Amino acid sequence: MSFAVYILIFLGYFASFVCYGFDLVFEEEGALLYGKRLLFSSLLAHGVSLVVSVSREPRWVAAYFSESLYLVSFLLVLLLWILERRFGVRFFVLFSLPVVLLLYLLAVLSMGRQGDSLGSALFSKWLWIHTGFIWGGLAGFVAAVSCALMYLFQSWQLKSKRWGKLFVNLPSLQTLDRFHFAFLSIGAILFSLGILGGLFWAKEIKEMGGLWRDPKVFLSFLTCAVYWSVLGLRLSSLRRGQKIAAGTVLVFGLLFVTLMSSTYAPSGFHAGF
Repeated sequence: MSFAVYILIFLGYFASFVCYGFDLVFEEEGALLYGKRLLFSSLLAHGVSLVVSVSREPRWVAAYFSESLYLVSFLLVLLLWILERRFGVRFFVLFSLPVVLLLYLLAVLSMGRQGDSLGSALFSKWLWIHTGFIWGGLAGFVAAVSCALMYLFQSWQLKSKRWGKLFVNLPSLQTLDRFHFAFLSIGAILFSLGILGGLFWAKEIKEMGGLWRDPKVFLSFLTCAVYWSVLGLRLSSLRRGQKIAAGTVLVFGLLFVTLMSSTYAPSGFHAGF
């Protein structure tokens, strides 16, 4: 796939983000319409590029980190598009697209820079289960972060009594808290299942011994444990509102470090992925 195609898709997503932001601030229905069209067109092109790549190499999305990231950015945009079509929650698109754009750009810029892909002997059902649940968990965490950011912004406007157009257009704190809790729960469950699938995969290919020396494995367990701690505090009613929302945003930074650890500290089983 041509690099120019990847850039055009990125520019389409970015232009869509600008249109959604313009509509939220200035309430321009024309901008919203253009934003929806750009989002769908870019999503369609993104999906076609994935189909072309997978048709050439069926194991493409599981062979490299960048290609998997390219897939998960598509799934995130697809989730946003479905949520907007089903519930009319265009605010999710606006607050989630910056994270999606970052993941997409990282995927495109790192394509073709890895070493050899995984050998055919390493591919099994557990690898697909592992990667599928991990990326599904990431999608849930991105949605949770979007809700958390909106919650923090709404709380700040309430405390400062600066009630502008954004305050009117965004959902209530109760709605955001409910969505935040739901997406955080989904993300934690899927991410945990992904780690469990990875352990079964490592056992199947007899790599359990070296697995524990992998920094990405350690960081994944740490990230998962912290997310469950945040979720536990939310469930126990010991902490609610801004502190839980802020915790979700901060832990997402740890998740990002976990994802990039094998790229910038290439040691262990996940080296280059």
